[in-house]
Amino acid sequence: MIKRPNNPFIKSTDIPDPFFCVIIPIKDPNISAGQLVALQALQLGKPIIATRCSGLKDYLVDGVTALVINNDIQDLHKCLEKLSDDAFYERMSRNEIEMFHAHYSSRSHGGFICRMCS
Repeated sequence: MIKRPNNPFIKSTDIPDPFFCVIIPIKDPNISAGQLVALQALQLGKPIIATRCSGLKDYLVDGVTALVINNDIQDLHKCLEKLSDDAFYERMSRNEIEMFHAHYSSRSHGGFICRMCS
């Protein structure tokens, strides 16, 4: 069983852990969609598999915080196999949590505003 890495902002008892990863399938790569789902998955440290699209390219780093694929079922199967490696899964999960807190958390936004005002 894969354990969720320690996330100081979320108690492990607060959120049930029924899912293995988050898949964000975007049919039209030219629309802007999936950002909120991606941010929630990053915050929870849930590995993301997303189809390549313009709306997510600024939020995800392929191979580091997500697995970005073409709209292809074989690519999806390969990604699920990659995530079955516990070490890879946990490394991606930690990367996601770190990225979320560094760039998208209330604390990081507050620090950005403070730097802008000083």
